[in-house]
Amino acid sequence: MGKVETFQLSIPFSQSPRKIWVYLPSSYKKSKKHYDVLYMFDGHNLFFDDIATYGKSWGMKKYLDESNIDLVVVGVDCNHIGNHRLSEYCRNTFRILAKSASRRKYHSGLDS
Repeated sequence: MGKVETFQLSIPFSQSPRKIWVYLPSSYKKSKKHYDVLYMFDGHNLFFDDIATYGKSWGMKKYLDESNIDLVVVGVDCNHIGNHRLSEYCRNTFRILAKSASRRKYHSGLDS
């Protein structure tokens, strides 16, 4: 069975440190081989239902343990304050432009 470890990391563009989640396969500590690494967003949703948003994780630990895939998975928590998650993951801003009272058009523009 693999192990999930966590630590805090300061991120330059953020006021608060982020929790980093790392899944290490059971062979990791005793092996000298190189492992592929998968980096994922929303680290709090990757492994455990009890801390995942809406109570359901993506089940990565269970899947990797059951399939015996030797893969390191690194997940970074998102910004949990308001809508800041979207602004960190996407440079685009989304605005609604009214063409008329009955019709609205969505427009995406880049912040510069």
